[in-house]
Amino acid sequence: MRSKISPFVAFACATGLSLSIFVGPALADARTVTGDVSAISVAAIDPSRAVSLSLQMTHPNPYNDQEPGQLPQGPMGGHIITVSRVSGVDLTTVAGWETAKKLTVAQAREKGLAEAARAQTDDSGRVSFFGLTPGLYLVEETVPSNPDVEYVATRPFLVTLPIGDGQNGVWDYDVELLAKTDKVPPGETTPPETLPETPTMPPFTPPDTPKESTPPEEPGPGPSDPPVVPTTSTSSVTPAPPVSGIPGEPGEPQGPLARALASTGASVVGLVLVAGGLVALGAVLSRRRKEDS
Repeated sequence: MRSKISPFVAFACATGLSLSIFVGPALADARTVTGDVSAISVAAIDPSRAVSLSLQMTHPNPYNDQEPGQLPQGPMGGHIITVSRVSGVDLTTVAGWETAKKLTVAQAREKGLAEAARAQTDDSGRVSFFGLTPGLYLVEETVPSNPDVEYVATRPFLVTLPIGDGQNGVWDYDVELLAKTDKVPPGETTPPETLPETPTMPPFTPPDTPKESTPPEEPGPGPSDPPVVPTTSTSSVTPAPPVSGIPGEPGEPQGPLARALASTGASVVGLVLVAGGLVALGAVLSRRRKEDS
């Protein structure tokens, strides 16, 4: 059974629409492309049957405005696609499939690679390989070395050949994939294997509050030290002169001045009494004199 690219997808690729839809397994994730193998028996794989692989690279949107200083878009043709078989993975066994599903690109490189084929994309960004044997493959893309343009390319990915056709319950030996592309960093010929992550700020950790230090105690006098005599202030403050006022209230005269005032007050009272008596006596005498006359 051959998985063909639908007319809509072919039209989208021809018109340069940047799409992530596809016919067949997705290449947007870093996981191995296996197809739907949930209901297919591994024992049904024919290890002697040749497998073909066709890739269609997605085009960038030609209607995007070019930013100032941005390089023009490079052509889709002339990109080198390399297909390498991963060593030590047997797809005719369940264990081999479990390994293939979990393997990363870095782990696949560590297991060892054997280049199986290499070809260039045509002007539409399409490339095909034929006569491959069943197994796990690493697909890599290298763009032309041209610093005057900006290229897009697919990231390295793993794919099993054949892949599972779960809809029909068979293994697909004629594999066609629509590969999502990313911008290649300036000066590079291959895209990064993983997209750079947005840096995150580390969580804020408040500094530890310093513990209050206890001041050291002053040592007491030793046997040979002179005795410590507490110092007192010898300066004196001259109080302001008191203000006379009501006795018993603040500002009441004190001391000799108060005694002098008290004595003067007593003399005045005595004089008043004597004067009053004389006036009364004069009045009595004047009345008697009038009566005698």
